[in-house]
Formats: sequence, C-alpha cells, structure tokens
Amino acid sequence: MVNGFLKVVLVDDELLVRDLLHKCVNWMDLGMNIVGEAASAYQAIDLMDRLQPDIVFTDICMPSMDGIELSRAILEKYPRTKVVIVTGYDDFEYAQRSIKAGVADFILKPINDEEITKVALKIKSMIEAEEAHRNEFAIFKEEFMENLPYLREKFFNKLLMNDLETAEIEGKVDSYHIPAKTALFQITVVEIYDDDQNLNPEARLTLRRRCYDLIRQHLESDNRMTIFLDDHQRTVVIDHDVASEFSTRYGDLQTILAQQSQYTVSIGTSNQHQGLQNIRLSYQEACEALHTQWIDHQKTSKIIQDVRHYLINHYNDPDLSLSTVAKAYYLNPSYLSRVFGQEVHQTFVEYLTEVRMEKAMQLIKATDLKAYQVSEAIGITDPHYFGICFKKYTGLSVGEYKKNYISSSR
Repeated sequence: MVNGFLKVVLVDDELLVRDLLHKCVNWMDLGMNIVGEAASAYQAIDLMDRLQPDIVFTDICMPSMDGIELSRAILEKYPRTKVVIVTGYDDFEYAQRSIKAGVADFILKPINDEEITKVALKIKSMIEAEEAHRNEFAIFKEEFMENLPYLREKFFNKLLMNDLETAEIEGKVDSYHIPAKTALFQITVVEIYDDDQNLNPEARLTLRRRCYDLIRQHLESDNRMTIFLDDHQRTVVIDHDVASEFSTRYGDLQTILAQQSQYTVSIGTSNQHQGLQNIRLSYQEACEALHTQWIDHQKTSKIIQDVRHYLINHYNDPDLSLSTVAKAYYLNPSYLSRVFGQEVHQTFVEYLTEVRMEKAMQLIKATDLKAYQVSEAIGITDPHYFGICFKKYTGLSVGEYKKNYISSSR
C-alpha cells in the first residue's frame, strides 16, 4: 500500500485485455492504483520482487506458465498478496486447482466493470480485515511481552507449589518462552537479611524488592535467566544454561548487593536438574543451601563480633596483627581476612587503624602526651608511621589537631 492506495499489478499476455482491465473501472475511486503490467508470468514474478503489490489480477491461460502456477509462485514468496484469476473457463476443475493454489477470487470473461468492481472491493475488504487483525495481534503481543515477567513469576510460583496440571504446564512453556522441559537447569535463591532485626515488615519487603531490582539490573541482558519473586518475596533465579559461566558470577553479584544495600546477602544454589518436573526439588535444594549459608553466616557474624571486641581491647598491643588474632581464634588468616571484609566492609588493617586513630584522638584531647608517646600508647612503635596514618585519617598533623582542639575549647 502506498499513500493509502492498494498497489495492483495486471498480468495478461494480450495487451488488449490489460488495457480493458485498466480502463473499465476507476481504480483510484476504489482506493487502488495500477503500479505495473506484465505480458507473461515471468515478467510478473520480476515485478513482484520490485513492486510487491497488494493485488494481482492474472489471466489463467498464458504461454510457458499459466495463471495458477503463477499464483502458486507468488503466494509462496508473498503470502499476503491477493491473486485474482481472470478466466474464460467456467470449469470446476480449474476452480479446484485455483483454490488449492490459494487464489482469492475469480473473474469470468467476458470482463465487465460491475464484476471487476465487485471483486476488487471484496479483496480490499479482505486486506483491510487482515491488516486490522495484524494490528490487534501486534498490540496484544506488545502487551503480552510487557506482562511476561509477571506471567512467568506466577507460572513458576505455581510450579514450585505443585499447583499446575501437566496440560497447563505443556501449554504455557511455549507461550511464556520457557526453555525446553528437557533442558538442564539450576535454581538460585537470594535472600537479604537485617541482622539487627530493626526493620518493620513493610521496610523489609521494600528491601527485598530492592534486592530483586538490583539482580534484574545485573542480569537483564542474559536471556538464559528467569528471575522472579517467590511467595516469601525472595529472589529466585533459574539458570537455563548451566553450561554457561553464570555460577562464577554469583560472587560478584553477592558483593554488588552487599555494597549497594549495606545488608547481609545470602545465596543458595541447587544441584543441576533436568526437566521442569524437578523444579520443586531444585527449589528445595536451593532453599536448604540458603538456610545452611544463613547458619554459617550467624556463626561467622559471632566470630567477627568477637574479633572486633578483641581489637578494641587489644589495640595497644604492638604485636597485634591478622595472624595473631587468627591464631587466638584458631582460624586460618586468609579465611579471617575474607570473612572480616565481608562482614565489616573494611579490611582488617583498615578497621584496626580506625580503632587506633580514634583512640589517638581521644588521648590527644585528654592528655599532654607527645606524639611519639601517643603512638606507643596505641600500639604503633614507629612515630613517623603513626604521623602519616593520623594525617591520612584526620587530614591534620598531630600538632595541628591538638592546636585546633585547644582553640575550639576556649
């Protein structure tokens, strides 16, 4: 269609017939425009490729290739095109062949303007109806795709609760664009915790939604993942391509979530399974792994809490180090360093330095100790190193800090 007019091509090996078709009706009044003519089926095929008309009127009897064969060739490549056969044969056999070829309608010779007008308007109505249907379908598809995440979430939640019949599963797997039921998959459940239990239910729900949004942002470009919230508002990630390297990204994901939310994030992952009939088993495994990780986290949190108290009570020990503290708690130094960073969001050295600098500030304010004496009092044997640390922490030298404090106290 061009400028609201349907494009029409006329095909007949006789020029006289083409002229008659061209002139016997006012095509523009019908909302149509003759864009091309062909004297043979092969010329018509060439025109199709160049003009891609909406309607083709073709004679049935032409040399080399007849109108029915031409119709078949056109509709195979351009199924939306409507073909009208112009024939002098009022014959049932030809009608059958034409119908099988997909012809839209017939015009019997001798040609008259009334019949052409009638058929042309009928074809126009067919095209408009199909276009309207396509537009409706496009709108439906757009709305469906917008709602697809919600529909998938609902589907998988029902699947996890064993609340779907086999027939319903079969029907929705394809329509919801879910990978084949026989494919390998793995489930991960992500939970975010308020360790101090200070959040009310509404705030906790908001926190979990935020966690879900962050995960979607982190994984939105990966179409191998299905991400949704379960009935407990925990984020569930189904990895439909376990051969991928996604599992190596869990650590990065956990770090990102912890940094952006400032809360404890736990991730539980199932074993690999095959077939959607095992999805509930996979989900249960992921939940069990999540629970185990939470128990481990509680134990770790208690250890780190004890270590922090130990540093506060022993900051003045010049031999205090990651190794000595790890030894005191029968821990591997590398393990302590890792879990300390995860829990406190600071390295061991950063935290110890902070404790010592805060104590140094208190001593400078409350006593007349010299800088080297303050350094010794907080467990740093090198006064020069203490001076560097203090200025980095406060932005001032020890003398400047003392002077500023005295001035502000007057």
